[in-house]
Amino acid sequence: MTNISCCSDKDHSGNPFASAGFWGAAVFGALLSLVVTGYAFPTSNNLFHLPIVERLYDRPEFAGDAFIQSLRYFSSGFWMILAGSAQWIAPEKAFFALFCLSRLLSFAGFLACADYFGVRDIRQRLLFSGVIAVTPLLQDCSFAGGGGLFINYFTHSEICNGLFLLAVWAALRGRFTLMLALVGVTFFVNAFFGVWLGFVAACVMGYEFFAGRLGLRQMLASAGVGLLVIVACAAPVIVNVMSNPDFGKPVDFNFVEFLKSYYPYHFLINTIDFKQIVVLAGVLAICVLSLLWLRDPDRRMTAPLAACVLLYGIGVGLPWATHAPAALNLHLLRSGTLIHLLAALLLSVVIVRWWFGPDNRQALAAAGLMAAMAASLLVDMTASRALADMVLLAVVAVKGGAVSPPRKIAARLAPHRRALALGALSLAVLLSAVAVHLREKAMAAEQAWRSEWARVADWAGRETKPGAIFMPPLMAASDPKSVRQDPAPYFTNTAFETLSHRSIWVDWKRGAAVLWRPSYYETWNARMAEAGGLKTLAQEYGYARAHGISYLIATPAAYCEGKSVFRTERLCVVQVD
Repeated sequence: MTNISCCSDKDHSGNPFASAGFWGAAVFGALLSLVVTGYAFPTSNNLFHLPIVERLYDRPEFAGDAFIQSLRYFSSGFWMILAGSAQWIAPEKAFFALFCLSRLLSFAGFLACADYFGVRDIRQRLLFSGVIAVTPLLQDCSFAGGGGLFINYFTHSEICNGLFLLAVWAALRGRFTLMLALVGVTFFVNAFFGVWLGFVAACVMGYEFFAGRLGLRQMLASAGVGLLVIVACAAPVIVNVMSNPDFGKPVDFNFVEFLKSYYPYHFLINTIDFKQIVVLAGVLAICVLSLLWLRDPDRRMTAPLAACVLLYGIGVGLPWATHAPAALNLHLLRSGTLIHLLAALLLSVVIVRWWFGPDNRQALAAAGLMAAMAASLLVDMTASRALADMVLLAVVAVKGGAVSPPRKIAARLAPHRRALALGALSLAVLLSAVAVHLREKAMAAEQAWRSEWARVADWAGRETKPGAIFMPPLMAASDPKSVRQDPAPYFTNTAFETLSHRSIWVDWKRGAAVLWRPSYYETWNARMAEAGGLKTLAQEYGYARAHGISYLIATPAAYCEGKSVFRTERLCVVQVD
């Protein structure tokens, strides 16, 4: 077997991106990862992206729609570039292509960092990419913060995962100008992620300076060039922020209370299940133990990791220090994503070392760390995490056939070692198939709801007058005739405005606009409180007449009691006279 060790190649100035094997492994990993996560469109935060690529805020039908108008100030340079792009490319095609490219960027970042630790042979890179693709550490969202990792839909924040890893690679190679330039690019894509990376970059440069590897002159030169790139990238985003009519105005409501009523898990540690915090601590332990086992001689990874932990710690304490929206909007608990990324990177290098290592002592580190990683299932079971653990079990099973157990056990197991490995591999494959089936079943159920909402939206666009307002079913409604246990009906209307060119009165998800348009809070909060308290169709009908709402949308379809003007299997529409 080929032996690899950290920094076995003393020349750290090499360019891994020039290798065809590097890109082959990146493509392989990205494709395998897409199989594990699947893909959904449109869903979740696409609610905010679709109106931008359609420029719905410029259409007369939405002139009075506070939510749609707020999206003018959705200050991501990425979406500023794509505004109106639906005129020349269908969003479903664009989003899928961007989804694939975003995932490929992440694998390029992972492989570049792994190159620093000696993962350079094509076989090593393929195994490394395969482990990264299936590790539970990267499935769904980060613990105790909910930052996006390998999720099943496209959003701009996940582009920054790859940019972060490339910035870490630049730091490991001592290319600090490039690292700072990537801070600027990241800020352009996602401002708060750019602030996170800027903090990490500053800590790295400070560490390298005091370690004596970065002279003052070099540091100032790198900072000067890097800051020019940062300013150039940040300028359009900052201009857009300053054009917001709410910019500089005091907030006349309790922002922390709004976060509690909307979605506190990105911001407030005291709202998060303690088990999530424990598992994040476990992820950090995996990260630290993996790094200690790798014995990075230059300790270049120490500063990025310490900075990520410190950043998350600041996020924990920040709400007790200030309620300022500008500070809380940094989503600092989501920065736990960075710890997940580093843990997955370092653990995967450990596993590659174990596979290609000359002896079996490395198995103890790899197996122990993988067992700790599997604990994620005890807290947040998802099909993707289950599938990931099963595939990793297959890796252990295959390698297990070549690992010698202790002598007393070896005598008994030796004749059956291959059979045991084959049995474990077969079980892993079977359980993986079950996990894929469960994931596809869940995604198909959500897709069925999206299809019904699309039919309602298509009807609304054809059969109702421009300017018509629709009130959808709300999670807060307490009508006993409604089925409120399944959240899918309330979160799958993502494309309603885009498909129908009609407004929605209010719903929970659209409350995110308060984060960038605080003046929307009064409208959103009042409507949620009023509409959420309606218990019968008669009450909803009277409320709609009083507020100029044209149509009610309800579920189940039987709730409309024969009064619907349009219905699907589970949704019905009632016209308000």
